[in-house]
Amino acid sequence: MELNKNNLNEYYNDEESFIIPDKFTSMGDCFSGCHSLKEITISNSVISIGHGCFTKCESLEKIIIPNSVTSIGDYCFYGCESLEEITIPDSITSIGEFCFEWCESLEKITIPNSVTSLEDSCFQCCLSLKEIIIPDEPSMELLKELINQNDLNLNIVHTVNNVDISDKINFAKMYI
Repeated sequence: MELNKNNLNEYYNDEESFIIPDKFTSMGDCFSGCHSLKEITISNSVISIGHGCFTKCESLEKIIIPNSVTSIGDYCFYGCESLEEITIPDSITSIGEFCFEWCESLEKITIPNSVTSLEDSCFQCCLSLKEIIIPDEPSMELLKELINQNDLNLNIVHTVNNVDISDKINFAKMYI
């Protein structure tokens, strides 16, 4: 069952904190524009966070994504100005385009080995983003996709002992 704008009012009454009920397996654009939402916990029953799910949740600071979720849709966190840090669980395989665009407070993100697709402009206009922590053995495709993220001035940190991977990044830049 999908949680969306049509059935959200049965469960959510503009609270600052919310836990997604176990009965839902996917989330559509349900929280788009919920300005008072600061914290959300997604239940283990959810496998997909859809297009625009949290778009313009300007007060959202914290989200807990369980290992059951496999994909994060396009524009999912677009305009979440207060979101500072997010850890993507090992179950995620794809992150949609413009997913974190205009997350102006986002400073750090961890991308696990499981991510095979990082769509266009995922981090566009993330003005505070300084660090992306990447997998032990990042694929060349993932490195290329990170480099193509709007020429961000990022510190891309390897997850094992903060190994410098600048040679790999420079090599990947030659093939873009």
